[in-house]
Amino acid sequence: MSIKTQITSERLTLVAGVLINKASLFIFTIALARTLGPELMGIWQTAILVASYGSLLTLGVVNGMGRDVPYFRGAGDMLAVRNTISTTFWTTTAASILTGLAILIILLVFNPSQWLTLGCLLLIARAFNAFGRTLLRSFQDFKNLGLYEGLSGLIILGATMIIIVKPSLTVAGVGYTLALTILSPLWFRRLSLSHFQHRTYLRLLKFGTPIMLAGTLFTLLTAIDRIVILATMSQQDLGIYTPAITALNLAALGPSIVSTYVYPKLAKEYGRTNDLGQLRPLILKIMQANTGLAIVIAAASLITLNLIVIPWLLPAYSDAKWPVAISLLASIPLAFAMSVGDLFNVIGHQFRYLRNILAAVLINGIVGFALVQYAGLGLIGVAIGSLASTLSFAALQLWSYSALKRSSQCEQT
Repeated sequence: MSIKTQITSERLTLVAGVLINKASLFIFTIALARTLGPELMGIWQTAILVASYGSLLTLGVVNGMGRDVPYFRGAGDMLAVRNTISTTFWTTTAASILTGLAILIILLVFNPSQWLTLGCLLLIARAFNAFGRTLLRSFQDFKNLGLYEGLSGLIILGATMIIIVKPSLTVAGVGYTLALTILSPLWFRRLSLSHFQHRTYLRLLKFGTPIMLAGTLFTLLTAIDRIVILATMSQQDLGIYTPAITALNLAALGPSIVSTYVYPKLAKEYGRTNDLGQLRPLILKIMQANTGLAIVIAAASLITLNLIVIPWLLPAYSDAKWPVAISLLASIPLAFAMSVGDLFNVIGHQFRYLRNILAAVLINGIVGFALVQYAGLGLIGVAIGSLASTLSFAALQLWSYSALKRSSQCEQT
């Protein structure tokens, strides 16, 4: 097999795996929403909201590995690659064990709510899942990453079949956890373990913590609508909002695939050249690909959700139709903004990214809260807040990128 054919095959495996995974999650969510109803679906969405902050467990060390492994590979420093992987693995393991013990104590002493218990367990699973996916992506091992995504999706489909017969949050949680963790052998062969390296750990924190903070704020940006709903309405209203959450997840499919493929390439090239100018053509292609894919996916998702899924499968969620449409519109500027985020992480300008996301999060929360509390727009007001924030985020990202280009050009002259 020629190198070109092999690369094409790996790309197709990755795309197919991600598509299977996202389609399975879509079916899983629809089945869960239909069988559980808005009230229990609100509990599930709250648990997923907690689990979405899994990167906090390692304080950004996994994020640092995602940047440093391809960077050092580009620089030809394989010892640094090994130390980075090993230190990240031991950090993730220790953080997960400590979190597991904390959850056990909470269960025994405080008898917490179901959503908190479920959310914390999923949080640990997501932490190890993030390590494995980041490791495969760092080595540009798109074949195994595609298999990882696709087989995870098939496990979720299996859980969906059980949920249809026996609706249960426990079944949903176990199935989701298995999908995140059971395929770990696919990335075991990329492990090159040695001792924990304190200096490596500090370096990972230096680069990874800002990336983690940016990622956490980005997660908050895409989840602030749920927090506004919980603060101003009810958990049942959050359950009704599920189709809008699903819509935004579907729209993120294109940028997710592009970032998975291109991010390690950006880091490796920057490690080889340390020249921002060499990255500009690739950044332009990312912007075009992300925005184009977001438009196509948003249009297809709008038709699927508002004309088929909600009327025929989820009539109890009919109040989500307008939030779905507004959320999909918000996904287009969000995709454009994400294009620049990977560049800032690679070249060490994460604080530009942090500043822009923080501003967008504040706009989202303020506008959404005001439209719900004072304009009485309910779920529509929450979605409008998301749209206002993504438009602001895209404008700020474009401004920061333009300023970075001018600064780079001045340094060269």
